Amino acid sequence: MEKKVADLRSGLVVMIVCALLYFWAIPAQIRYNGQADLNPDFFPRLLVICGGICGAILALTSAAGLKKAGRLNVTLFRSPEARVNLKSYMRHALFLASALAYLFVVGYLGFVLASVLYLVFLLLYFGHTRIHWCLLESVLFVAAVYLVFSLAFKISFPEGFLGF
Repeated sequence: MEKKVADLRSGLVVMIVCALLYFWAIPAQIRYNGQADLNPDFFPRLLVICGGICGAILALTSAAGLKKAGRLNVTLFRSPEARVNLKSYMRHALFLASALAYLFVVGYLGFVLASVLYLVFLLLYFGHTRIHWCLLESVLFVAAVYLVFSLAFKISFPEGFLGF
């Protein structure tokens, strides 16, 4: 039964996040005044709608299961078994914080240096033990991504103080 409570909570959170993205984040980030069949905000809104539908389906199916068991009531989220242990999510929070830090640092350090440092961190974070292999893998991967996207696709990356 605890899984159904967690699914209900997750579905509601996904629906709220998708609503915020749809009504606040996408209009704030994508502005378009022209006339077109497919505006630039079409695909982001489509993805958010699909995510919201999935969250609604998850919430409704778990609510139906809880109602069938006779446990769907207002005090459901106050029960001890429905409480969230935030300490168990510290690894996830650290991963999210590192991704946000990467997004802020990439503009200052540039794509190459920031990505190499971030990939080394991620490899060590997920259990790689040899730092010299982490550094070598990160340098090779970032070099390959940089060369393919900058030369083949003509996409420019943020340049840091190194100039590339």
